[in-house]
Amino acid sequence: MKILIRFPGDNDFGSALRSFGRLLLPAVEAGYTELTPATITKWFNTIAPTLYAMNGYSVRDGYLKIEEKDVYIDEAADKKLEDVDSWGNYDSVLIDGSPLVRQPVTLI
Repeated sequence: MKILIRFPGDNDFGSALRSFGRLLLPAVEAGYTELTPATITKWFNTIAPTLYAMNGYSVRDGYLKIEEKDVYIDEAADKKLEDVDSWGNYDSVLIDGSPLVRQPVTLI
């Protein structure tokens, strides 16, 4: 299973994206079937401000949120990776549960 999460418009939240990806990794590696864009969006929007604060940053209320359209799973993640003309600096995280991947949580 592979998941790509984008936080369009701001690259200041790489630490929260990476932390969230690490928390999500065991479910991705296990192929947890409940991982849908809706579920991932709900979890991210709930925990991301806390992760951001735990990484030593001040939190902007209501700002660190994604929408379901910012979450891509498996083939949709591959297609998005192929189609993007340019990437921001750490505005996305790729979580890859393949046992062959050396770095399963990667900021893009």
